[in-house]
Formats: sequence, structure tokens, C-alpha cells
Amino acid sequence: WIFNAPLSDSEITELYERGMVGQHGWRGEYYDNRDFTDLAFIRFDSVINFDWGNGNPGGGMGSNRFSVRWTGYVEPMYTEVYTFYTRTDDGARLYVGGVRIINQWQDQSPTEASGTVSLQAGQRYRVVFEYYENSGGALAELRWSSASQSKVIIPATDVYQEPGTGGTGGGGGGGGGGGYTIDPLNPWSDGSTVNSEKYLETNPIDLRYVDEATLSFYQKYNLKVGSNGGVLLIGTADDPSDPSGSYTYRYIQPNQPYTGNTHVDYWNINTDDYGTPMRWCWNGKSAGGTMDWEYISVDLSRFSGNWIKVKFLYIYNYGGTGFGWIIDDVEVKVTSYPHSPDKNDTIDNWNLVTTTNYRGEQTTSWYCGDPVNHDGDFKDGLDNSLYTRPIDLTNARTAILDGMFKFNIEEAPGRPPDGFRVEVSTDNGESWIPLSLGVRTSWGVSGTETDAEDNIPGDGRSFTGIDSGDNWVHAGSLTRLITNLNGFIGNTIILRFRMVTNTDGRHYEDNDMFKGFYIDDVKIYGESLEGTRADEVLKDYLTLVGEHEGATDLDRDDGPVEMSLNSPPTGTSDTPPPFLTGESAASGGDGLEGGMMLLVIPLLAIIGIAVVSVLVRSSVKRKYR
Repeated sequence: WIFNAPLSDSEITELYERGMVGQHGWRGEYYDNRDFTDLAFIRFDSVINFDWGNGNPGGGMGSNRFSVRWTGYVEPMYTEVYTFYTRTDDGARLYVGGVRIINQWQDQSPTEASGTVSLQAGQRYRVVFEYYENSGGALAELRWSSASQSKVIIPATDVYQEPGTGGTGGGGGGGGGGGYTIDPLNPWSDGSTVNSEKYLETNPIDLRYVDEATLSFYQKYNLKVGSNGGVLLIGTADDPSDPSGSYTYRYIQPNQPYTGNTHVDYWNINTDDYGTPMRWCWNGKSAGGTMDWEYISVDLSRFSGNWIKVKFLYIYNYGGTGFGWIIDDVEVKVTSYPHSPDKNDTIDNWNLVTTTNYRGEQTTSWYCGDPVNHDGDFKDGLDNSLYTRPIDLTNARTAILDGMFKFNIEEAPGRPPDGFRVEVSTDNGESWIPLSLGVRTSWGVSGTETDAEDNIPGDGRSFTGIDSGDNWVHAGSLTRLITNLNGFIGNTIILRFRMVTNTDGRHYEDNDMFKGFYIDDVKIYGESLEGTRADEVLKDYLTLVGEHEGATDLDRDDGPVEMSLNSPPTGTSDTPPPFLTGESAASGGDGLEGGMMLLVIPLLAIIGIAVVSVLVRSSVKRKYR
């Protein structure tokens, strides 16, 4: 198996074309666009010395806006400093041994660029040359020289398609880095060079205390049709109390159907541990024959109450493999409902707890830490996130994030440093954009620094936030937190509040203070694109979700979080209040005139260790990764 190997995406996809092994020269990936996403063809180039003029590289590609990625291993004759030269029209990037030594990624007429690197004689170094053509003439050349080597186009005799012994891998250009290399004659991790049944399985996953579970991952494949293919199995621990023991595996059907079948003669041979024939599988090319990434999900709820493992099994019956099967971003999201006392026995889940707010009132808040006595340290290697429901900003004119935080987090640096982060997604959680300036939003004990300690006196902020009472701080008082969400207007967003710890020891700053991380009163407010709202609609809305006319926050005993709705002070409808607590319009519904609309966003979720959660009212979701 090649799993998360730090080579380029297309190299993993192809599992190294067997026909290139032992040959001299460059593996060329030709893309019919500039960003290496629309692969047109792959071919073998003996040297990189091309002048296409106003033409194209062939294969039906256009003469403009294309790109090429060449890869190979060079073996120098001398132990010296070598200079590599690219001459291109237009852009060029060159990586040697995982280090980028040339970066001319720009439109240009034929231009030469150079970079140097020390090489050892007889050792092979992975080279990645990335090139793009925008418009006009198209040219790409690659040369090298040293004190003992004259400047020449790098000859095919010095370029290999395998690393050899002691070779230096390295990434660059769409793939990872480091010294990891793959033996193209032996891509399987079990040491076998023979095409045979292979599998990859996850570490044990604890589903003992969950009600719902969903497996998801991305895959791409090119597997021989009609004989071999990939299937999915779920193993349950034979001894529920011992996740390190043996497992019994069951063949399962994903939500997205298998695309093919194994050969009929083998249906009664290829069975799971329960004797079920594994007839259907993934084979051919993924994503409708394009060999692109595709998303797969599976409902694992029936395995709740067990320790499980996920197994990706390649079934081999006869013939060749095809080019391979690649799997990425494997996740299991789980949901548990707090109807059983033992559901919250995992330290550092996000839990709703009763606490005292900054006004000295008893209330409920979200809490990450020891759920029993709120006085223990965070776990090592924690990565837990608290999520909001989707927030519609498509009709917003302005949008500002506010909320109350209370925390005791170690200040010392680490890898990563302990801290929390606030992140936003505009694609339903596929990717996340930090709202924090730096790796973490804050540290130390909340509210313990003064305004001037962030070296910006008078801004009403500090690195720990400004204390509003009992160490609660407003989001807007944290120096490193971006609360202006105007850049996300026009989108539906999700926010997450992410607590992260390292493995370097304790994770709190002050042993004599409270422990953990609390969140409350999270809301987004701003101005909508609408002109006004009818008084009756406003009254109904205010009655439902929060305070008005200076009333206190509405305690939501029947829901997951305390919510409040506030208006800007009279006469300043285009200027949101500094903090949304106890400040409302002076009379009636007039405080929302001028298009002011406040979006009150209750937090959703909770997660377990290294886990993501989503909560609908009182349910809890976690994501294992």
C-alpha cells in the first residue's frame, strides 16, 4: 500500500508506471490548464529541451494555458556544488531533493533562472520541474553545471525513474517533501513484489458510547475490471474490553454503490469472516472513468457499542492490478445523545455545564475539560472543536462575531502550542480559514492582562482579553481574534472553536485557578440588506430568541445554549455596540431601523479526543481522525 506517501498526486495515482522502471529520462505529466488539475496525458521524455513556439505538446492539448510537471532522479558524477538552470516561457519552479531552488512562477518571455545545491557523487536526488505556459510562445529547457561539469542540457543517462540505494526523495510541486521514496519494483508495504490480496486498516475506533456513526473518505483508483477490485469491511473486536485483540470483519455496502464486480468464478471464494460473498467492488476508473477523487460515506450506526476497525481490502483473483487505489481523509463522525450517564465519561469532550457568568448569574455554558469536577488538566494531543449550525450571511451587509470566553491555557510555546483557535468554513466544513492572528487565538488565564500589555493601549484589547467579570472576556477584547466577518458576506458559513494541546506536559497556566475552556453567548450581529421589518415580526422574533428593552439574557433551559438578541444604541444603527450584553434600543422595535438585523447563532456541538462534533439541540457529535 502507498498511503499518504509524500510524492506528487499523479505519481501516487499511477503507482509508478512499470514501463518506466529502469529507463533513463523524465516522467512528464501534461495538464490542459495552468494549475495541474486537468491531466491530459503522461509520457516519457528523454531530456527537457522543448521549443513549442506557438504550438502545443500534442495529445490534443491547447497551445496556451497548459502546464507540465517533470520528475526524475539525477545522479551526479562529482561531489560538488551544482547549478541548475531553467529557461522558460512562461513560469518555472524547480525542486532538488525536496528543496525549491528556482521560483520564477510568472509570465515572461524566454528567461533563464538558476539555483545551486550541493550534491554527492553517485547518489540520486529527486528533481521536480514544474512549468506553465500562459500565452504566446512556449519553451522549457533544463540544464546543469558544476566546477567539473560543463553547462549542458541534463542528459537522459544521468536521469532515472527510481531512487536507487541511498537516494534522496523530496517533494515539491503538488506533492509532499522529506526523504521518503518508493521502490517502483515493490510498491507494497508488506515487502511482497507479487500482485496479491492486500489490505489497509485503521487503528481501533471506540464506538462503545455512541448512538450514530458515519465513515467517510476520499478515494481514486484504476483497478482491473472484471477480476480484481477494492472493497470495504468493518471489524468488531472479539473481546469488547480489549481493542488490541482480534477482530471479526464484515463486508459492507457504502452509501455510494460499488462500481463493478469481481469474477463470478470467485464469488464463493472471496468471502468475509461471516461467509458473505464479496461480489461487488470498486474497479475500473474512479469518478465515472476520469480517475479523479470521489467521496464515499458509510452508515456505521449498527456497529455502535463496539470497538471497530475499518479495513480497505484489495481483492486479487488473477491478472494485473491496474494502476492502484489511493485513499485519503478517512474520518468517522459519531453522535451520542446524553441520555446515559456514561456518555460524558471521556475527559475533554465539549459538554453543557452549569456555571457562573460574568454578571455573577447561574447559567449554562459549553465547556471543554474535565466534565466531573472541572478541575483537571486537558489531555495530551487534544484537538476538539465546537461547531455552530450553518449561518446564512447571503443577505447581510455587515457581520460581526461576538461571544464570551473563559480559559486557563498554558502560555509556553510548543509543537503545537496549547491554545484555542476560531475558524470559519464557507464550504460546509470541507476547508477552514483561521480567524486567529497566528497559530492560536489566546493563552494564559483569560482576563489577566490589561489593555496596554498588547502594546496597543486604548484599543480595549489584550492577548488574554479584558476581564468582564469572573475571568470572562468578550471575543472583541482578544487582540489576536478577527471578529469582523464582512469578508464572508454572501456565503453560508460554519464557525468552529477548536481547542488544541501538545504532548509536552501540563496544559494549564495557573494551578490555583479554574481549569478548562468555557464558551457562552456566541452571536453574530450586523446590518442586513433589507430596509425595515414590521413591528409585529420583530416582536415575535425578539420573543423567541432573546432579550429586548434592556431585559436580561434569556436562559434556554430547554435548549443547548443561552442566547440573546441586542440592538445598537439609539441613533447608531450603523455602528454595532462594542459588546452584546444588556444593550438594547431605547424604545420598541425602532432599534432595528435602517436595515439592522442581528443573527443569533446557538452553538451546536461537541467533540471527543482529536474529534469533531456537531450537536443538534442536546445531541453530541464527535469526529475521529
